[in-house]
Amino acid sequence: MTGRHTIRTAASLWLALAATTAQAATPCLTQPEAEGLVITLLPDMLDAVGQGCAASLPPEATLRAGLQPLVARYRADGPAVLPQTKTAFAKLIGQGVEGVDPDLMRPVITAMIAPMLAKEIKPADCPKVERMVTLIGPLPARNVAGIAVLLFTLGSDAKPGRSPFTICPLPAIPPLPAMPRP
Repeated sequence: MTGRHTIRTAASLWLALAATTAQAATPCLTQPEAEGLVITLLPDMLDAVGQGCAASLPPEATLRAGLQPLVARYRADGPAVLPQTKTAFAKLIGQGVEGVDPDLMRPVITAMIAPMLAKEIKPADCPKVERMVTLIGPLPARNVAGIAVLLFTLGSDAKPGRSPFTICPLPAIPPLPAMPRP
């Protein structure tokens, strides 16, 4: 791939993202799409947070000493959710990127999101982030993604309209029948 093609693709994605955020309609991601997006972006986001917190944490902290094995383990799960992630990217970017290779979307979007996340984390927040990463570290990427999407849903329900996307409502689950009494 040529550098010119990559720059052109990145510019198209940037413009499409800007246009999407200006649209009134907020895209709705399904649970699997949102979880795929988290699984795909999580390794780069953890890397960015680890770099941002390195000076604020002791050398033995997970975000410093144990981050690379965790990132590698989470990155290995990305290919399994690629179809859902591509669909989520397409919904987030919207119209205007027809013909763009969806595989090019991940590095461009990751390059935008990871630095924004790292910038939001202040040195005083790093011990809390370290604690969270230590707690989620043993979990599989799919569990972490499910928790992240659930927390996002709870947060966006509390503050509607502040997110560039929503999570599609789950279908109603009928209640379980009452258990017979002995």
